[in-house]
Amino acid sequence: MPEKDKESDILKKNNVNTPENEDREEEAAEEETGPEPLGWDFIDGIFKKIYKNTEPLHYGNISPFGEKKLKGISVYDVKGKNPHWHFVTYGLSELYEKESANPEKSGYGIELTFRLAKEESETEVPNWAINFLNNLANYIFKTGNVFNEGHYLNTNGPIAANSNTNLKAVVFFRDAELNKVYKSPNGSLKFLQITGITHDELEAVIAWNTEKVTELLGLPLNITYLNRDSRITEEILEKVELGIETDGSSTRFLYVDKAELETEFRYIFRLGALGAVSLSNLLRGVVLKSKVLTLYSKYKITFQMSFENRIEEKEYGYDIYFTKETAVEIADKIGPKAEMIILESFEGFDLIIEKSYIRDRYGKIVEVVG
Repeated sequence: MPEKDKESDILKKNNVNTPENEDREEEAAEEETGPEPLGWDFIDGIFKKIYKNTEPLHYGNISPFGEKKLKGISVYDVKGKNPHWHFVTYGLSELYEKESANPEKSGYGIELTFRLAKEESETEVPNWAINFLNNLANYIFKTGNVFNEGHYLNTNGPIAANSNTNLKAVVFFRDAELNKVYKSPNGSLKFLQITGITHDELEAVIAWNTEKVTELLGLPLNITYLNRDSRITEEILEKVELGIETDGSSTRFLYVDKAELETEFRYIFRLGALGAVSLSNLLRGVVLKSKVLTLYSKYKITFQMSFENRIEEKEYGYDIYFTKETAVEIADKIGPKAEMIILESFEGFDLIIEKSYIRDRYGKIVEVVG
């Protein structure tokens, strides 16, 4: 062996630094430490400004190879006048170095937060809330559909699994204390807070406006109180009705359990009872305001105003045009009750309201509407 090669070999065996060894050590150090957590540290810094030296509890996730999941969820134990758990997700934005092609936005551009009222005797973070946030994030990862402020979601059952809570829907808006768009090292980021609401509160949100209705509910910091009753009162309903009359509805899309049109002999529109009240409100707040309302179920159906009643078949489903008289008649007649409705203003078009079945995550029927 040449002397130079022999010397090099001895140096390597005895861990003596050579330029070649130093390069390898730097590479090994990079592999050991991994990429710099620029995005993660940025989120930590934001919450440190609020909670100072309070250390959060952190619940990490292990992701199977190739599967997108949250990296984890941190939970702050908030004391004071309105004690609650403050959750924040890690992983919907880019936590390490920039990877996505969009330089303006960090990942999906959001992280989810959730403020859950803390019981006086409660010492441990409720597991259901961790699972709930993971499930919402998994939906985003799998579908690419990103929640945004003003959005709402009917959970078709209690938001807390195996509980008797009246909260069966959620709304989304910017976190009560993090109400701006942040510029992280990897792009823009906002914290989207989730708040649990009851079914009749959801109907008011759909009929009018998420932010305005939630403000009327008067929930401090938009905290979710699992054991509360509906806050909808006659006074709030009057304000919602006035808001619909003045502003119309901010809703343009409605997802329902069933909405189908039969066209073989005459037009028969089948609608699940769960969506009937929403459709009634939206005919007033959207269609009668000369805007287009879109229903999503098995396929897409749009409703809009016209000078004559007519139906057009499309590749995606149907476009249904109502006169003002027909839109008002349907809005007045439909509700969450299984029945057949014969319209006077649209001959040959009947409505059948069918029972809606609410199931838990195991597929078991927990409630029947209609």
